[in-house]
Amino acid sequence: MRSDPSSIAAAPTPWAQESTFERNIFGAIRLFLALMVLLSHSFPLTLGVESSNSTGLLFGERLGNSAVNCFFAISGFLVGRSWERSEGSRQYLMKRIVRIYPSFVVLIALQFFVVVPLILGDQFPGYSPRDFFSVVLGMLKLTSSGLPSGHFPKLFPGNPYPGELNASLWTIRYEFICYLLLPLVGRGRWRVWIWGGVCCLSSMVYLSELVPSTPPTVSMLIGDIRPWPRLLSWFSGGVLFYEYRRRIPHSPWLASAALVTILLFQVLWRSAVDGALLICGTYLLFLIAYLPFLQRFAFGQLGDPSYGIYLYGFPIQQLIVTVWNPIRTGGPYLLLLIAAPIALLVGLANWHLLEKRMLRHRRQK
Repeated sequence: MRSDPSSIAAAPTPWAQESTFERNIFGAIRLFLALMVLLSHSFPLTLGVESSNSTGLLFGERLGNSAVNCFFAISGFLVGRSWERSEGSRQYLMKRIVRIYPSFVVLIALQFFVVVPLILGDQFPGYSPRDFFSVVLGMLKLTSSGLPSGHFPKLFPGNPYPGELNASLWTIRYEFICYLLLPLVGRGRWRVWIWGGVCCLSSMVYLSELVPSTPPTVSMLIGDIRPWPRLLSWFSGGVLFYEYRRRIPHSPWLASAALVTILLFQVLWRSAVDGALLICGTYLLFLIAYLPFLQRFAFGQLGDPSYGIYLYGFPIQQLIVTVWNPIRTGGPYLLLLIAAPIALLVGLANWHLLEKRMLRHRRQK
């Protein structure tokens, strides 16, 4: 019989009961986070990566990192439930593959067959069989951006951020590897201790910033080591929140204390504020997702465009900067204002034409 660490319940909470678990606004939060990522990319895309406006670039980087952190916490929480409700590893992994791969593959195909030839124009050298193989292999590994490496001219040479086709995609591989950890940890009675150890260890490395360099063989398997402590801290924090959901109160008083703690760390001990955000920020994130008065708004009526916005947002922004030069002097907020509606429409199209159909097909099998 499976041991449940949250079996000793305090007061009933919306995230602890089956009848209310699905009553949340994670879709709206993910949409907001995807727009945060768009805004974070707007800074280097308009200012340039070597801009003298270092404050703007640092703000954009911090904003993007915060959004990705929240994405990983939500992912840990929701896939923790998916793993618990799956009949076994095979069913769970098929659900994760269907959620990640179809949209990613379509995006890479569009970038490979349409965007790259369109941008290069007369400079497009054509593709070799080796180029096709490298992109297909990159699709499987979730590392490809749709641009073969090596002999291709630099994309967007006149843009403030030249040479980058899609800077958002690097996190997809990390998230999918995090998915694989749940079957590896398993469902035994020690699973919470394992996740707790993972969270503590990765948090200590993350906060100490003592991350070793990445050996090439390790990089081939799990990517650059440097982002792992941060991403794994937030993902495992989400998993632990799910495991202990019946013992964590949904309390405005606790939320107030969490917010005050973050503010105090920001003022008095800024170097350790990331630790406060990891603990207190995670709690605030899930509390907001389950606020009853926010659930009255029909946030999800149009669908869930967040994944599509995340995938397509960066190339959309690069193309806007390429086509309309005045956007560069207009700054990051003008770029966001123009790119966000386009990315939203593309995200909705991706949801209705691909994601929703794939998920429905998977449920019917």
